[in-house]
Amino acid sequence: MVSMEKQKNSDHSLDVKLTDTNSGNDLVNSHIELPLTPAIIKKLIFELFAGHLVQRQKIINEVTRIHLSRGGTLGRTKSITNSFKKALNNMLREGHAENPTLGHWRILEQNYQQSKSLLLATTISSVSQVTEGISQPRIAAEKTFGDGSGAIYLYYLPTYRDHAQQHGKSVWPCKIGRSNRDPLERVMNQIATALPEQPVIDFILRTPNPHAWEKAIHSILTIRGLNMKDSPGTEWFLTSPEEVISLMKLFDPTLFNSN
Repeated sequence: MVSMEKQKNSDHSLDVKLTDTNSGNDLVNSHIELPLTPAIIKKLIFELFAGHLVQRQKIINEVTRIHLSRGGTLGRTKSITNSFKKALNNMLREGHAENPTLGHWRILEQNYQQSKSLLLATTISSVSQVTEGISQPRIAAEKTFGDGSGAIYLYYLPTYRDHAQQHGKSVWPCKIGRSNRDPLERVMNQIATALPEQPVIDFILRTPNPHAWEKAIHSILTIRGLNMKDSPGTEWFLTSPEEVISLMKLFDPTLFNSN
């Protein structure tokens, strides 16, 4: 099941902390390349809100955020709201949800396990059709530091940054990864297969020791409690490029003498 607990209200917090307590990363990894269809919306509503009375807008916000963070896409739908209305109305008709007051939905716990097993069976056949013909956009890093055959990089989705700034936050989900070869090629492959929009690659640090750099940065951010437990893999953190660069300057200030 997925546990939900309130977190402190600060820049480095989210309204809800979501943790899969049973299946590790199975649920997290199951959304890669999948569009946000009513079937997936229904599955996530069960997963996140079973047994709770929730505002519809909160359902839309949280389901969309979790789906994107797990590698899903928005697909080609013209109206996400209509997809949510269809999913909720289907759940109401099937006896899986109640609508006691306008804009509020009570999600019933029955058939939760069944909803999980049906997800891929009802959506995986459409993956190749959704991704077919997608071209890789040209992309470049905003800043490049260092020298070496390997690299670490930080990128984020503009949607995450814009949402954070609209709510007065200075941090948002950022991915900090590494590559032993061309980091731009690695990110472009992710754009073609998993990302719902072109990301901003804020920086690339070229180095002969990408593993050590990545491990150091990940460790500090994890100690600070900024690792996002409900994201795919271990590379997503609730941080900002400025915070990460400040850590890098502590590790090796000589890299930035000419920047």
